[in-house]
Amino acid sequence: MKESLKKTLAMTLCLLMVLSSFAIAGFKLPETFSLSVFADGEDEGEGESEGESGTYGDNIKWTIKSEADGKPAVLTVELVEGATSTAMAAPTASNYPGWWDSESYNSDIGTVVLKGITEICDHAFAHCNALTSVRFSGAEEIIGVEAFKGCLNLKVDAWPTFIDEIKESAFESCRSLTALDIMGSIGTIGKRAFYDCRGIASICVTGTVDEIGEEAFYFCNGLTSITFPGNVGSIDKRGFYSCASLSSVKVTGSLTSVGEEAFYDCENLRSFSVAGSFEEIGKKAFYNCSNLTDFTIPGELKTIGELAFYKSGISNVSIPATTEAIGVGAFAECSKLSAIKVDAQNPDYCAVDGVLYNKDKSTLISYPAKKDTQKFQLPDTVTAIEEWAFSGCIAPSVMYIGLNLGTVGDFAFQDFNTANLKDIYYEGTEESRNEIDIGANNDSFTNATWHY
Repeated sequence: MKESLKKTLAMTLCLLMVLSSFAIAGFKLPETFSLSVFADGEDEGEGESEGESGTYGDNIKWTIKSEADGKPAVLTVELVEGATSTAMAAPTASNYPGWWDSESYNSDIGTVVLKGITEICDHAFAHCNALTSVRFSGAEEIIGVEAFKGCLNLKVDAWPTFIDEIKESAFESCRSLTALDIMGSIGTIGKRAFYDCRGIASICVTGTVDEIGEEAFYFCNGLTSITFPGNVGSIDKRGFYSCASLSSVKVTGSLTSVGEEAFYDCENLRSFSVAGSFEEIGKKAFYNCSNLTDFTIPGELKTIGELAFYKSGISNVSIPATTEAIGVGAFAECSKLSAIKVDAQNPDYCAVDGVLYNKDKSTLISYPAKKDTQKFQLPDTVTAIEEWAFSGCIAPSVMYIGLNLGTVGDFAFQDFNTANLKDIYYEGTEESRNEIDIGANNDSFTNATWHY
């Protein structure tokens, strides 16, 4: 028990003994008499209780002060005088933040104030249910794993100007966060760092961002806009998966890569622009972005992954000379796409009448879904129709096929409008037609009337 509290109790007991002796002697106190006792150092009318305090490691001291008027308590975490380290130590079973043991932790702490701390340890304030605000010291370089996870009511008015790393799940399910506005740079935004932060409406980082980790902003339903005036290294797998309200992404600098399913099912995404270089679009990166109409493939793009724009709203595609690899079904079922163009200097791909082929035209890669041609002559050079090539097309009612076709990939004619494809004129015999390797889900192709 603290000395001040001991003194207060002792004084109270002495006064009670004196008053008891007055009563025995028949002395009566006035009816309006009242007794008020204050702890050592507390003034009458002061709003704060004495609170709890302690140390963490050799360099941190902390204090919890509660408000007498019922306002949430304030947890202050700061450096001790002469501290040689500005980081919170990693918690262990025997050495962990003392505020975790406080009865106030899950119910009363409304504000966390950090002073001089550069590294917030793992789980530091996780599931602090009453927490509504945190005042960063401005020096934070690392925010640890699950540091604020599950703080459902947390809001941040001012972020640090530079953060080296926001670690895995640091702010997961902090559903009251409204924006991530950093007037500086971020090294890494870790895996699931802002997962399920449904209240975040905008993201703007004025400096560079080295990496946006896997599922970093997964299911941030309230997010509407993303702005990166600087360079961005990579947006990893499912970085902005199913952000249903997201409408625009603007990178003024360069962007190295957009990972697998990075913007999967962002059905309201309308605009995606990168002013600088852009090298890689991963598998299913813009899958089912049905309203994505404003997208320009930059001149330095090297890779477009499998099903990258499947069922997206893009209406024109121009493949630059630098593109080395295009995955199967990259532009499948893009219902507004009527033509694909390829730079003549590209050594790997070409386009003829808006249809995408490899350079020697031995493989038909993609037939635009909106290309309105009633008759289509497959070049004699074509030996293979790639997977998903005609998927979702309104496409021709008549096709002419030469003897060299040997393979039709899976799903090549999936969702083909069967009422349109009526006749296939084949230069070979029925026997040679049966030797064509036709993959799964191509009923529209096989059920057409074949003419030999």
